[in-house]
Amino acid sequence: MFSKETCEMTIKILSTCYSLQFWEYSPAMELLSNHDGQAEFMDRLISLNGMKDFLIAYAKEDVCPPYEFSDDLGIIIGCVFSKEDKRTDRVLLLGPTFANDRSLKRLLDDLEIHDLSVSARKYMYEQFKDYPIIPINIFEQYLLMLHNAICDECLDFPAIRRKNFYHTKKTAAAPETNIATKAFMQALEDYKGNDASIRHLQQTSYKLNEDLSRDHAGVSGFEQQLVAAVEQGNMGLLDLIKEGGKFSNGIKIQLENDLQRCKYGSISLLTLCSRAAIRGGLSASISYSLMDTYTLAIDNCANVNDIRYINDTIFADYITRVHDAKQNEDISAPIRACIDYINLHIRDKITIKDLSHFTGYSDYYLSHKFKEELGITVNQYVQKEKLAAAKVLLTTEHMNVTQVAEALHFCSQSYFSNLFQKEYGVSPSQYHG
Repeated sequence: MFSKETCEMTIKILSTCYSLQFWEYSPAMELLSNHDGQAEFMDRLISLNGMKDFLIAYAKEDVCPPYEFSDDLGIIIGCVFSKEDKRTDRVLLLGPTFANDRSLKRLLDDLEIHDLSVSARKYMYEQFKDYPIIPINIFEQYLLMLHNAICDECLDFPAIRRKNFYHTKKTAAAPETNIATKAFMQALEDYKGNDASIRHLQQTSYKLNEDLSRDHAGVSGFEQQLVAAVEQGNMGLLDLIKEGGKFSNGIKIQLENDLQRCKYGSISLLTLCSRAAIRGGLSASISYSLMDTYTLAIDNCANVNDIRYINDTIFADYITRVHDAKQNEDISAPIRACIDYINLHIRDKITIKDLSHFTGYSDYYLSHKFKEELGITVNQYVQKEKLAAAKVLLTTEHMNVTQVAEALHFCSQSYFSNLFQKEYGVSPSQYHG
């Protein structure tokens, strides 16, 4: 049940470091009260990008985890839903804020996206210039604190739902480049290989590093933990990736939008995991093949929430494979070769004849040796690996259950669904949803 006193105390605590705006709405998005903000402008803002209609519909659901909204202006708004008897009685908005240090010039350029008059753009600019800049990892901690206080429910980062309201631009405006970056790029262009050029390049790169690293405190230590977890195949640290948001807001350089920035950050994570997995004993061919698959999946992501989900999948996939590789260190060379072949050709139809031809052993000898060392038949192992691959495809590719079944050469969708349900306790449709 909503408590005004609890709400006001929480907002007071959250506003200690940043000047946060807070808004209290009815389930029909009628403003009930606000703290430090202009109501008329806020109504324009949430109506302009469709957020208001979305919240009205979402508030009718029985369960409403906190929501984080962003748009192409770089604005972030958090939303918490107070429930009584599974019915929403309050919609609480936190923000607006900026997630990064966007220049005023860039903001004016971004306002051209919307069909606004000159006076309206000027009015919005006057409002935006005072919004606090809060790193997204810090803002999400605030959002979870507000939810935990209002709803008496302790959630973690993965519980936050996210939605991006991006608009089509009239013209593609180039992102603003800060002075340090410009100087560094100019130094690269001027580089001739002489000592003076080298010193100038070093000096400008140091300045660039200073500008982009202010909010990266703790990243190096966390990165070492992450790499060590993958290299060791430590299954006890599968939740480590969830802690990453407490250390960094990701890549700091100003880009066209946060989605692109998050994609670059995800590729960096993928590269770290891939190299750590190889050092941990995973076959290089398997590791690089996984990297190709995940790189394509990251590139196809349409929103930040998809990328966060893929990051969890990447970490869990690599750490599990390294763990399995370490468990199988006593496996003979021909059987290890079979395992590598199966992983590399998981989307193909794999038979014992394929493996015997690959290893040079007879069908009978290979089948007998495979079961002797792994405790299951070749067909059972192939089926197990295909089901594991299906989990990845269902979460990282834009494929439905039928397409996944066909891609992995299951004889039918129903057969695939039955196997998946038996192995993981949920249907492919439920897992995909």
